[in-house]
Amino acid sequence: MVPLADDHFGLFRVWENPELGDEPFATLSDRETALLAAAFLPLVARARSFSTHSEDAAPGGPVLYRDGRAVGRLRYSDPELTEALNLADGLARSPASIASFLEAAGAAALVQVGKILVRRS
Repeated sequence: MVPLADDHFGLFRVWENPELGDEPFATLSDRETALLAAAFLPLVARARSFSTHSEDAAPGGPVLYRDGRAVGRLRYSDPELTEALNLADGLARSPASIASFLEAAGAAALVQVGKILVRRS
């Protein structure tokens, strides 16, 4: 995420560089939205770890797979949950994306997250 001269924020893919004349992938007007987009843009392009297959919709619901290995069952097919799991998986594997996401959440959320984690340990 790069601040632009017009009080907007430019979002660039990892291999793009505004100093080399690359145009932003997205131009966003508020910082929080730009941070959220910066957190998730690299994640939507990565290979998906989670999937379900309609032919598995036997009694007990469709099988949920992670990297081709069955990891559970869903009561019914839920493509949104499967996509959310793929995004969460990518987020968990990307410190830069986690940092952008937490920065977008703000200082108050970080304080609360810290309290929650202390109580869990």
